[in-house]
Amino acid sequence: NGNGINLILFNYRGVGRSRWVASFRSELFGHLSGLCRTPVIRGTAMDAWAVVEYAVNGLGVPPAQLVLLGHSIGGAIAAQLAASHSNLPLPLCSSRSFASLVRVAMELAPGFFGLSAGSPKAKMLRRVAWAGLYLSGWEYDSVGNWYKVPGFKWIEYASSDHIIPYDLSLHAVVQADQEKPSRKRGNRNRERTLRVIQLIDAANTDNHNRLLFETEMMQHLEMVTEAIGRENGHVRPEVMLHA
Repeated sequence: NGNGINLILFNYRGVGRSRWVASFRSELFGHLSGLCRTPVIRGTAMDAWAVVEYAVNGLGVPPAQLVLLGHSIGGAIAAQLAASHSNLPLPLCSSRSFASLVRVAMELAPGFFGLSAGSPKAKMLRRVAWAGLYLSGWEYDSVGNWYKVPGFKWIEYASSDHIIPYDLSLHAVVQADQEKPSRKRGNRNRERTLRVIQLIDAANTDNHNRLLFETEMMQHLEMVTEAIGRENGHVRPEVMLHA
């Protein structure tokens, strides 16, 4: 577009048109067979890396000009990808994402079944959610991965996010970690600059899934510009990978 930004959007396996090949003329059987061959959490990481390889090797985009933009669970996947390939200077934007998927699931599970948060059934359901996710491998070390990303990175968050409560957000945990004395941070280093965009808390709005407002988009584009650098006052053509 006019900003010199190209956007790549993709669906993970099993989502939308990204389906497994039918087995015995059955899409459902093909889906179940695919899940058995490749666990979803590992498959999503493979899918994201495949798109990065396509952008770098197929489209010729330098890694430093490929911004990983991950929203919600995509933020965890993007952080994992950038941390796993720290040899590549992949800029990262984690937008409205969590510090722990398991903790978010435990928080939201009672509400899905109409249970009071403090009821015995809700407490039992939280334990079931915790055990199920951990046993199935559905957890991301989002905070640890965040600190492993060496390149330019920033967090976008909404304090009134109804899907990811603020205290469970990546920003809340990283911000609190930065404020700890160095002796209590363990092996984590204080970020030289914790780049953050606080999104507007719009009333009666889905602040987790809504599009960015114009002022927020301008801030977002300024971060992208800083992430990839400038040449003669213009943004170099670059690609944003939306996970």
